Amino acid sequence: MDYEAEKLGYGIWISKFAKFAGLNNKVICYLLESSGGLEKFCTQNPKTTLELIAGPPEKVSKAASFLKDSSVKVDVFNDAKKHSLNGIRLIAWTDDNYPEKLRTISAPPSVLYINGNNAKHVLEQKYSVAIVGTRNPTPYGEAVTAKFVKELSEKKIVIVSGMARGIDSLAHLTALDNDGLTIAVLGCGLDIVYPPENKDLMRKIIDKGLLMSECPPQTPPLKSTFPARNRIISGLSDAVAVMEASKKSGTMITAGYAGEQGRDLFAVPGSIFSPNCTGTNQLIQDGACVLTNIEDMLWKIPLQSIQTYIQPSIEEYANVTQKTICKAKKIQTSELNGYNNSNKSYGSKDKKDIADRNDDKSSIYKILMHTEKTSDEISQKLGINSAKTSEILSFMELSGEIIFRNGRFSLTDSYKYSIN
Repeated sequence: MDYEAEKLGYGIWISKFAKFAGLNNKVICYLLESSGGLEKFCTQNPKTTLELIAGPPEKVSKAASFLKDSSVKVDVFNDAKKHSLNGIRLIAWTDDNYPEKLRTISAPPSVLYINGNNAKHVLEQKYSVAIVGTRNPTPYGEAVTAKFVKELSEKKIVIVSGMARGIDSLAHLTALDNDGLTIAVLGCGLDIVYPPENKDLMRKIIDKGLLMSECPPQTPPLKSTFPARNRIISGLSDAVAVMEASKKSGTMITAGYAGEQGRDLFAVPGSIFSPNCTGTNQLIQDGACVLTNIEDMLWKIPLQSIQTYIQPSIEEYANVTQKTICKAKKIQTSELNGYNNSNKSYGSKDKKDIADRNDDKSSIYKILMHTEKTSDEISQKLGINSAKTSEILSFMELSGEIIFRNGRFSLTDSYKYSIN
């Protein structure tokens, strides 16, 4: 048996082990780390494995029963040979190519099943955006999806979605039609086409993009697997954009995960008369960023993230954005000089704005002194709106006072030590 088929076999075996013994992803990730990797865990003495499991006696007993059944591995490896020939591969928690963004979420998958001729290239890309929405889009929802996916694909940003009917499928197809890259996260095994009408789309994604699932092959689409799938969609992404959705939909679950994971959340505003827009409009009311053009997304994501790597240069995006940045730099320089430039004068309103901003900056120093926070968390603690918070954070980032990593802000070491 070749290496990839063997590794896939170990992955399927550990997925079955986790399900049978009732062990969650956190436990399995711990077991993999403690054992020194997937292969070592799967081949070590069962007694060693049981010693690592701390839990109720019934779980340990179930784990012991599974580990003693040698016939399971025989069946698993026979299946793995077949699935490996069809292109299915495995990435384990302890592998170097495990997606870094997923490492930061609260319940990262212990193993990932992937399929794609372009898998290595897709996984190496720095930035990605989740495009999600209703399974029954209106012409408006289809139009905005095609617009944003096309523009993001032209900027070499990976499009992540769930290959469901409607918005998801359109997002994948539009990315591929524009020579973009896309990741489809499934709520079933990668050997199953779901929905059935996406057979051709699935082939296209395998050819140019990447299929991904935490479900082992032969896992059917179940109601329980799709909400869990949604946390991976948002977890893989730098931002989540909801095109069109009702209040009661799986899309809203993905939006909830985005907030939990510290991802920027965007929503396209829609008609107040359309049931398909009740969800997106509610998200905006609850604080999601309004998405009306691509600059809304590119420049909401803080400066240490996506836009510093996007080509071509920022002048091509929007003159308005460029002017905003120049203004930010000018104000920041003035702040650093204490506004003592004798060639300039400031009115009372300017002085009040400056004083207010400096007060807010002092509060942000205190908030970030011993922890990291998202923009929304900082906004809530300051008691000011998100737009003003983003403006202040941008000024501070331009001057090197704070840094943005994994969806959160923290003080840079130089400023942390200088204000102690």
